[in-house]
Amino acid sequence: MRAQVVKKSKTQWSNQCVICLSKQVDGAHIYPAGSFPKLADVKYNIVPLCREHHQEFDELNWHRKINWLQELTCKPAEMRQWLLALQMIKVNEYKGDKE
Repeated sequence: MRAQVVKKSKTQWSNQCVICLSKQVDGAHIYPAGSFPKLADVKYNIVPLCREHHQEFDELNWHRKINWLQELTCKPAEMRQWLLALQMIKVNEYKGDKE
């Protein structure tokens, strides 16, 4: 299941890193799968990042990840919509997860 979700997320962003537009990307979780298991397979929780940006991204806590994405993404309007959709999903459907 997760592989399909990652593929959909990558396709949404033209299989490019949302920061540098590299075509060599991994799926990175905004809210970590270990802390937010119900969000692990949600498309809006996964963004494509190149290895360099994925490593940088994973060093941030999830609060800072959201700010980092909003500030650095190559498509800020689309990323704001993506993050808003994720926030609505988290609030409405997954509010029981620990933060």
